[in-house]
Amino acid sequence: MNPTHSGRSTDDTPWGWRLSERGAHLALALLVFPLATAFAWWVFLPNDDTYIFLVYAKNFIAGNGLTYNGDRVEGFSSLLWTLILAILGLAKGPLPLTAEVLSVLFGSALLFSLYRLGRSFELPPAQALVPPLLTACTGD
Repeated sequence: MNPTHSGRSTDDTPWGWRLSERGAHLALALLVFPLATAFAWWVFLPNDDTYIFLVYAKNFIAGNGLTYNGDRVEGFSSLLWTLILAILGLAKGPLPLTAEVLSVLFGSALLFSLYRLGRSFELPPAQALVPPLLTACTGD
């Protein structure tokens, strides 16, 4: 424990309670990740970018290259995401579901990375949960 001039430990939160590293990991796994996933599906609105990525991936899988309805134009904003969808689409799974599952996995990795970043700045576990929690509330 590192006492400060106020006599309070630097590991304490402003509310007077402490959260261990294991407790923070449990909070991420049991609260933040499910909250982010549920909120994202609740506010889910398909957008044109998703459709564009799926069309490019579908055409790539069909052997037509990175084309949009037969035209060779670069109309996608992320080559890596398009190629990941195309490669996983070779398994003949539904591309929309593949994109959703990947989004949840990558989003969860982002939330955990934000927590670890907060900890690398020596924030107490409870305070390091704030950035992933706020990010989870965006629904993206």
